[in-house]
Amino acid sequence: MQTAPECLPCLLEQAEATTRLVTSNARQHREILAEAATLLSRLDPALSPPENATAMYRLIADRSGVADPYAAAKEESNALAMGLRPTVRAKILAAADPLLAAIQYAMAGNVIDYGAHHDFDVEKILAACQGREPVVNDYRELRRE
Repeated sequence: MQTAPECLPCLLEQAEATTRLVTSNARQHREILAEAATLLSRLDPALSPPENATAMYRLIADRSGVADPYAAAKEESNALAMGLRPTVRAKILAAADPLLAAIQYAMAGNVIDYGAHHDFDVEKILAACQGREPVVNDYRELRRE
């Protein structure tokens, strides 16, 4: 996937949200966002949005001195995931096809992205991914091996 022009507003929104996490200083906020906007204007459209976002997050970390703006969110989401583990494990083991169920739960985990989205209904995401076809589906080939 390449970075299309319509990806730019989302990337800038991610930069703004991340910058708010690392500083409440309005001047520093403006400076970081201005630099992020300049960086985005020079991004490589041949790269995927996450690849381009990496440079933006690195810039924010460098300018703010906060190595991981999402550390608290990661800790919270890891605790949530560990709390869901027994239920998800039981559902996977009880599924007609446990491997497929595990893949679908992994898809749900990939949907949860604090950089792109900030509010989640975890139960809704988990339910939505069950029975869903992956965009790239090599499951039959995987089962044959």
